[in-house]
Amino acid sequence: MFAAIILVACTRKSFSVAFYDGDNLLYETTVTSESLVDIPKDKIPSKEFYDFEYWYIEGEDEEFDLTEDQILSNIKLCIKWKIKKFNVTFNTNGGNTINPIEVDALTKINLPENPTKDGYSFTGWYYDEALTSEFDNEALVKNNVSLYAKWLENPQKEELVVITFDTNGGSNINSETIIKGKTLTQPTNPTKEGYDFDCWLLDNVRFDFSTPITSNITLVAKWNEKVAPVEEYTITFRAENGKVINAAGETLTTLSN
Repeated sequence: MFAAIILVACTRKSFSVAFYDGDNLLYETTVTSESLVDIPKDKIPSKEFYDFEYWYIEGEDEEFDLTEDQILSNIKLCIKWKIKKFNVTFNTNGGNTINPIEVDALTKINLPENPTKDGYSFTGWYYDEALTSEFDNEALVKNNVSLYAKWLENPQKEELVVITFDTNGGSNINSETIIKGKTLTQPTNPTKEGYDFDCWLLDNVRFDFSTPITSNITLVAKWNEKVAPVEEYTITFRAENGKVINAAGETLTTLSN
């Protein structure tokens, strides 16, 4: 019985296992049939922008698990590399939020839709907070990237206000349109028969034309009725034979002694 066992053990085959990275031989060893195989850690190379994923038998796609799969023949094991992924974050500097994206190494960044910001126009992405290094659309991603939005403030649109003149029965005065916050030049006074122009009223208060106008307003004319001029007459009297006679020679009264 003992001799038979020794005979069986001596007839176990040995197989060659070679580890490759592409065409580059990394490590080669011989193991007995139905054994596991391993490769020293220092024999596994690193590859820029890639992570080691698994080993596979040349010509096959499935993973060869060194901790479970037994060696049953001479094999060539090849490295399966996985491209690294990097994060791209977007700092919109006060614009709407844009979520980070994940990008494969050595690929170009496919930018999202441009951000928006009230009162500003988007002018581009930059690599730095100081907005001095402009984003390159042709650049390949080699690490995590943070992009910063640059904005240009839109020119302030001038808001206008309208001043309407209610002459309150007087001559017509056309309305005026001015820039909000500016003052109005007082127009020529209107006229109205039988009246003298006094002033313009805003909400029944005399309007001061040095006041900046910030909304549409209506100014109402205030009038003072003219007073008829007083006519003056000279009356001349004379006394004659005890009678008061006017200039027309009419006797007005008789003077008594």
